[in-house]
Amino acid sequence: MAGIKDINKQIIKFVIHILNMSKDMLPIYEAFPEYPVSSTMWSNEEIEEVGKQILLNIKKPSQIKDVNDLFDIISDEFFIQVKEMSKFSIDSLLERIQKRLDNPLIEYVFSTPISTLSNIGFNFEIGRHDQLIIKNISNKNDPPQMELKGTLIALSDRHAYSQIELHVRHILGLAIALELAYPVLLRVKTLPLTKIKGLFEDSQPLDPNVSGLASMIIFREPPTDEFTLKRIQKNGIGEVLKGLLERIRLVMNTNVNHGIALRSAARLLFDAEASHDEGKSIAFALMSIEAALLEQKQHE
Repeated sequence: MAGIKDINKQIIKFVIHILNMSKDMLPIYEAFPEYPVSSTMWSNEEIEEVGKQILLNIKKPSQIKDVNDLFDIISDEFFIQVKEMSKFSIDSLLERIQKRLDNPLIEYVFSTPISTLSNIGFNFEIGRHDQLIIKNISNKNDPPQMELKGTLIALSDRHAYSQIELHVRHILGLAIALELAYPVLLRVKTLPLTKIKGLFEDSQPLDPNVSGLASMIIFREPPTDEFTLKRIQKNGIGEVLKGLLERIRLVMNTNVNHGIALRSAARLLFDAEASHDEGKSIAFALMSIEAALLEQKQHE
């Protein structure tokens, strides 16, 4: 295993690679007298090899799986150092990076739109380890606008956005399957922004397919089949709506095979609705049905 000095040299090389990608940081180059940055550029292959050497020498087990994860961590800590200190300190930066390599996970608070215009509005706590909540954020007299909020643990912004996308696909897929929500054909001019707050505050759209479909989702009152109508007459529409939402909570919170399979089916149903390719849409829909039927067969 390499010594601390060798690892630090490798980390410095990685930081310089980030500097070369951030031309507005040129004044900080003087912090690296051993490395003539202005005349030094490493190819992606060389940086890949440097990253692999760092990965070999970090504590195991680790949530850091590849060079992309390493890049996220080192760039995070580098830009925090630049932002927080009036004078750049390479020793302080290396200390920060070493600590983060040992404990790479960050807590994120997030909110993401899951319906920009709905027929009904409600607040409902789904829970799960990410403390998920569906919330109506519109004013009292305005049409309901629904957001999914929560707190999650992730290695970087990139991982956080991926986890949020997964939650949106699961929850809206389940809502569509229960006929509690449906997509409308609208031309989306601007994708809604997802907001996160971890080491930094950031806002950007999720994957275009995810953000695009979420912006077209409308939540509606429960379907009015004969059985549901009787339940509404007996218990009121609020109790029926709560019952459907409780099913979503149950599926989202379980880790038994039954729930995992249903989440997979819901995710595929969402992807079928979101796809703009007819062939892919049909394929996702058939895979969703297969996942649901396979789960039912195994459950029986």
